[in-house]
Amino acid sequence: MAKEGPYEVNSGPSMFYLVDRRLATCTVTCGTKFPVLVPFTVTTALLRGKSDPTIILVRIISTQNDMDGIGIHVNGWQLPLALRTVNITSIVQKDGEHVLRITHRPGYANIPSDGSVKVFVQSALLVSAEDVSRGDIPKRKVRSVHASKVMVAHAANKDSISGVSVITAVASLNCPLSKARLQAPCRGVKCSHLQCFDAIFYLIHNEKACGRGAWHCPVCDRIVDASDMEIDLLWVKILNEVPPSCDEVEFFGDGSWAAVDIDNSIITIEDSPVKAHLDGT
Repeated sequence: MAKEGPYEVNSGPSMFYLVDRRLATCTVTCGTKFPVLVPFTVTTALLRGKSDPTIILVRIISTQNDMDGIGIHVNGWQLPLALRTVNITSIVQKDGEHVLRITHRPGYANIPSDGSVKVFVQSALLVSAEDVSRGDIPKRKVRSVHASKVMVAHAANKDSISGVSVITAVASLNCPLSKARLQAPCRGVKCSHLQCFDAIFYLIHNEKACGRGAWHCPVCDRIVDASDMEIDLLWVKILNEVPPSCDEVEFFGDGSWAAVDIDNSIITIEDSPVKAHLDGT
């Protein structure tokens, strides 16, 4: 019987990482004969040879949502497949060759003829929570300030009164899940709403519920797994600039924004069109 644990499933904000090297890869299809054994080598030098934290990940990319018949094991430990990315560093600490084993349980449907399951073993450099909150993470995991302003402009209905854009959208600087101040403002890559949720809390919240179904955006209910998350650098900028008393931001149709203080008065800061209007009067 396969053992469970002591792996870590995306502990903290570990979905933000820089892939260092690929240690092994395997693709299984409807014609694959199980079990499939995939050897890979991990050394102490690999794990401790860099100043940044190095981890070993198993990533699963499947064409099918239902993977009940597939089992993936490393050194005899059964991995949970719900998150599709598992940190196995703690079970590959010994120098030398390790084995990833892929099985298919009898009685479950076979992989469709046009389907596949790809499994990657990778070493990666872990990005800290502090780096995440500063937006200092892989570019493929962020939405730039410019792209965010374009999104704001599309999401807000444009209008004008004496050349000044009308405020058309309000968003909270608190996470809709944790109700606490955002640390790492995030959305799913396909989410179209302005409101962000906290990436770190979202990961922890879903990891605790591992195996209980798909991950859903707390704003729009769209399925957003770890690979679909994206830090919004405009929101990072906003959080770094507004005072602690500010809990809301009002967005304008031209892509700019203004903070709202606790007494609901507008704070005229650099990015605000209100400040630009006042300066011109």
